[in-house]
Amino acid sequence: PSADPGEGEDDALETRARGGRGIGGMPDVGSHECGGHVTYEWRIRTNRAKEASGLAASRLNEKILWTHVDGWTTKVLAFLSDTVATVGGGRGSEPSKFGLQGQPILELDLPDWVNQNPKSGRVDWEDISTAQCPDGSKRQCIWISDTGNNKFNRGDSQVIAVAEPRIEHMQVDQSRRINTEYFTPNEVDKRNQQGLCQPGMGGDRCNRHKCKHDDSNFEKLKFEEWERQERDAARGYEESLWVFSFKFPGEKEKDSEALAVAPDGSRFWLFEKNEEVRGANVYESDLLYETLARDRARNGGKLGRYVRTELFSVAFLEPPCIAAGTNCATLEEDHLFSITGADVHPLGKAVTLQTYKGPFVYEFEEGKPFDVSGMQFISPRPVMPYSSGWGAEAIAYSREGERLWQMPEENRHDGCQKVLVMDCAQHKLPPSTSPASGDLTLQIRSEAGDSDRNRTRTASPEIVASLDDDDEEEESEIVAEMIDVKEEVEEIDEELQDIVQRIEDIASQAPDPEQPL
Repeated sequence: PSADPGEGEDDALETRARGGRGIGGMPDVGSHECGGHVTYEWRIRTNRAKEASGLAASRLNEKILWTHVDGWTTKVLAFLSDTVATVGGGRGSEPSKFGLQGQPILELDLPDWVNQNPKSGRVDWEDISTAQCPDGSKRQCIWISDTGNNKFNRGDSQVIAVAEPRIEHMQVDQSRRINTEYFTPNEVDKRNQQGLCQPGMGGDRCNRHKCKHDDSNFEKLKFEEWERQERDAARGYEESLWVFSFKFPGEKEKDSEALAVAPDGSRFWLFEKNEEVRGANVYESDLLYETLARDRARNGGKLGRYVRTELFSVAFLEPPCIAAGTNCATLEEDHLFSITGADVHPLGKAVTLQTYKGPFVYEFEEGKPFDVSGMQFISPRPVMPYSSGWGAEAIAYSREGERLWQMPEENRHDGCQKVLVMDCAQHKLPPSTSPASGDLTLQIRSEAGDSDRNRTRTASPEIVASLDDDDEEEESEIVAEMIDVKEEVEEIDEELQDIVQRIEDIASQAPDPEQPL
């Protein structure tokens, strides 16, 4: 039944927790403990998401990802993030299951009225997330942001939450064959390189990749049917679908393609899409259980179709690529600055923002409360080298937060969207100047008047181990030599930078070689 998170269990509003290690004992992707990442690609096996715009990992169903197409739609699609192969134990036991990575499993169709808000001038679904439902029942929900507004004329925007159905229908069916005819763009490139797609050699059928819908385990489900099943099971929930309607602060028209939801479903955040160097606003919703209580009070104990909530501006972020210290500002490609997707670590450890040049992780300090407004004071970490990042509009953490997936829209293709997997590949190794243990730490403060007055220097463990604890004079001489050498290196580096700048200035003033001297 619906529950008021303000009462009952103390952890109802908790959005911060500690988790274990990730895949193979590795740290979480993008965390400060991770020293390198590995990536690989695969494709979804369906043409039902030709321009996928959002991505979210199910918190209820194992190995399930949810997505939806960009723009006007009422459907969310579930597909497998990994291949599933289990063997049943015979009569009365769990049946055998088999499904291939990327295989579509379920299409949930919401009622048309979610897109018929009279105060909203358009419909543009942009992002999807998963978290607990907003009613405090601790059920798992799928959250959708209907907040696209690239013409800045829509009026109200919306965030939709729907209770996630449990997926139990996947079984081995001997009468159905898995479709293997997929000419994905990668395979087309290989066929071209092998000369298999030249004129007279089947070139016409290679110009555009094929993407056939794999229906081996696919089912459709109408929300009304699923809601009826829930009622018949006497679960006792009053609602399973919520539409939160709002305007941005100051009645301003804003465009947002990035949604993040607190793991406990208590509130959500929207990140402004802004193709400018100045940065983007972050908007936070009111506490949603309070919003629902107020709406019931206004409507005689029942919820209206469109629940009015308020948004507040809680932070202003530099473009992630600039805040991370990359050279994106010199590339003069403003659209690369845009925030196109977001997801919250399922244990509240971090928020990852997606951009057209890959994801950036904002990791919160351990032991401090989960606070999205504090993101403006965090230097994010790019998961991939900025120069090799590729555009995407969807990002998702795995159920435990150890992995990230991203997916581009790829609207130029017929489906079978590409999914990029990002895992942590190794622990972060301590630098050569870091002590091996706390007992070997030697910290030296700069002398007064030094340009590095507040910087703390740490000697290497080899040097520290070689020092005679009883000979303070020798110790101070070695440390002083280390500091002098480091300062000399910094001075040389500054001189080299000045030389490079002079060369660039001279080159910029040189005459055009095509003009007469």
